[in-house]
Amino acid sequence: NLWKFEEDDNGERTGNVIFQIKVKNVMTRKKEVWDRKPKQYDTQNNVVNEQIWGGSELVVGAEVYCWTAGVDKGISLQPTAIQIISLVGPTDSDAGFDTMDGGYVGGFEGESSSDSAPEALGDDDEANHDF
Repeated sequence: NLWKFEEDDNGERTGNVIFQIKVKNVMTRKKEVWDRKPKQYDTQNNVVNEQIWGGSELVVGAEVYCWTAGVDKGISLQPTAIQIISLVGPTDSDAGFDTMDGGYVGGFEGESSSDSAPEALGDDDEANHDF
């Protein structure tokens, strides 16, 4: 969906509307990548280049894009510029997950996490794995 009504924790509408907005790089006919990343600005309108994580507060300028695919027609919003109001960065985890209380924390039950840690790979060990 292009948009939805924001609801609070009790399921009541807040009066705000949440728009889904995204942009993808595309390949041009000349086989070049068209980088469509929107220009980023801070609150003083200085150009910045940040990695933006979920929970950041932004003001987004967008264009309405009308599309046709066969008999299907629709619209999408494509961001052209964003202003970063508050920036949320990555968590302590390299994976970008938030930490949680009361869940799995390394190792098997009854072992400390240092007892079950995998051995480090040496320079001669295979470092590429398929997951």
